[in-house]
Amino acid sequence: MKKRRLLYYYLWIILLFSFFIVCGACLEPPGEIARGLYNIVKDPSVLVSDYLAIGGIGATFINAGLLGLICTGIVMKLDMKPNGSIYLALFCVFGFGFFGKNLLNIWPLLFGAYMYSRRKQQPFRNYIVIALLSTSLAPAVNQIFVLIEGPTLSAMILSATSGVLLGFVMPPIASHCVRMHEGFILTNSGFASGFVAIMFVSLFRSFGVELKGREVWSTNYTNELAAAIIFVMIAMIFVGFIKKDESSRTLVELNEETGRLVTDFFVLYGNHIPLINMGMLGIIYTVFTLVWVGELNGPFVAGIFTIVGFAGFGLNVRNVIPITVGAVIGSMLNIWPHDSNTLMLIILFGTALAPFSGYYGPVWGVAAGFIHMCIALNLSSITAGINLYNNGFIAGIVVICLLPVASSLRDDY
Repeated sequence: MKKRRLLYYYLWIILLFSFFIVCGACLEPPGEIARGLYNIVKDPSVLVSDYLAIGGIGATFINAGLLGLICTGIVMKLDMKPNGSIYLALFCVFGFGFFGKNLLNIWPLLFGAYMYSRRKQQPFRNYIVIALLSTSLAPAVNQIFVLIEGPTLSAMILSATSGVLLGFVMPPIASHCVRMHEGFILTNSGFASGFVAIMFVSLFRSFGVELKGREVWSTNYTNELAAAIIFVMIAMIFVGFIKKDESSRTLVELNEETGRLVTDFFVLYGNHIPLINMGMLGIIYTVFTLVWVGELNGPFVAGIFTIVGFAGFGLNVRNVIPITVGAVIGSMLNIWPHDSNTLMLIILFGTALAPFSGYYGPVWGVAAGFIHMCIALNLSSITAGINLYNNGFIAGIVVICLLPVASSLRDDY
């Protein structure tokens, strides 16, 4: 594909990532940003490690924006015309640049996926989406530094080797996991990462090395985050309205899709309708988060941008609202404060269950959201914060439990 044409396709998302870099550079002085980036790359980065609290808003914006630009550059170098899955992967990398992924810890995993493509004698472009999404295990790289009290040469070698091995096994495991949930969750990579993380953590614990998650949340940047997110969402909607193409399909039709994998809105509806859907859902969940808990932080931003990515690849208003309603009901009925940060994070990432709701209906969607909330509150320790997409893993468990029942009852009618 001609480079100029390829740049045209990616221009809007390049500008989005660049906007956050410019904002980061303007919000703090260079010295603070440099110290913040250093603090970010040496942090353990396990769930929940809010980079806004660890490195400050300037460094965090630049970390996320650079991750997005670098990964966009990789897919452009591979001469790949963008689609919903690529945009989803880019938004996941960018969003988790606010907590968990940084300019150091993603590379071993990407290289591991590249080595797998070489082993299979296939082009790396066939694996680039799962390679980008396999960075969900990026905290595993940082954990080696923490355990060995790095940075030393041995720590760098062991952490890089661990990351490469994890990245190498992710493509075949992710491919198999699709058959387990039959496409009824959006976060197949998160489901696969959960099994890999359990294996990783169990190996360490078997030798007496205890790995634990933690909770570090920021509270000081709600206004800045809200302004930045709302601005880019409105910009996406605007671009969607002016970026007309040959597709005559409508947003109403998009909202009738079940979202079951693979439902690529950019393939089915052209370039403009999915952008409008992405911007709308981004605004809806930003406002909902502000109303429900009254603040924004790094993990919430990651959740919102993950939803935005999903909205180009199966997520719509019709299939996601029942999941959110069920999760909200679960948060209100359990023993924890309904407006706690942890519960809000589960609500945001529980949207991965949207295809199940879209296919089997809103009642099953509410049930799935409710059960997801309950399981997520009691199963997070099993991966010790290593899997950034831990709610994707939980979503897979929920579907595996509910799918046989829902399918059996559906067949009776």
